[in-house]
Amino acid sequence: MRPIIGMTAARLLQGELDGYKTQSDYVHSIIRAGGTPVLLPRTEDEEIIQSLVKTLDGLLVPGGIDVAPCFYGEAPVAQVVCTDRMMDVFEMNLIKAVRAEGKPILGICRGCQIINVTFGGTLYQDIPTQFEGAHCHYQNTLFRSEPFHTVTAEPDSAIAQMIGETQFDVNTYHHQAVRDVAPGFSAVAWSEDNMVEGIEADDGRIIGVQWHPEGMAQRFPCFQRLFDRFVDLCRE
Repeated sequence: MRPIIGMTAARLLQGELDGYKTQSDYVHSIIRAGGTPVLLPRTEDEEIIQSLVKTLDGLLVPGGIDVAPCFYGEAPVAQVVCTDRMMDVFEMNLIKAVRAEGKPILGICRGCQIINVTFGGTLYQDIPTQFEGAHCHYQNTLFRSEPFHTVTAEPDSAIAQMIGETQFDVNTYHHQAVRDVAPGFSAVAWSEDNMVEGIEADDGRIIGVQWHPEGMAQRFPCFQRLFDRFVDLCRE
């Protein structure tokens, strides 16, 4: 059986187009891993959320716009100019519901950040102005498979075991990052400037990575392994 992997889809407003979107790289990475991807458009209906959770074997929370700082008790700094509180609430409610069912969750970039906020963590709202000594964490977006900086993961972490390596080069497209790690979670991977690049729940069933493995998975097998083993975990 191919496990059903839900992927949240943000609202897309562009000219006359009013729809929902999830980047195709996420979809293809899950398909290559043997999963069946299902897009989950945002909703405020709790009954729909509970119904969705019952049908899923796992949840992938992809990248996207900034998490609204109000959800971790802060006002937005000047560099935060685009948020979607309805999407934040949808993803947080969905994450909590999937967690309550004991099903695996993988968060990527914003997905890692919203997982951390959902369970009580905070974020750097803007790395260049709030993290002293930060390296560049936002490369040219035209080259999504291009390695940009090195990440080192704890050898006994779920992330290292899934990827099969403890040190690897990643792409990077973010101006926000995990600051205070949520209770029940641990930071398990860092960039060379000591920025948190990976978190996971103490039981290893919720994983968040700050880079975009879906953009590198075809070029670098170690990142496809992350999806392969996530889907295997969902299959269990």
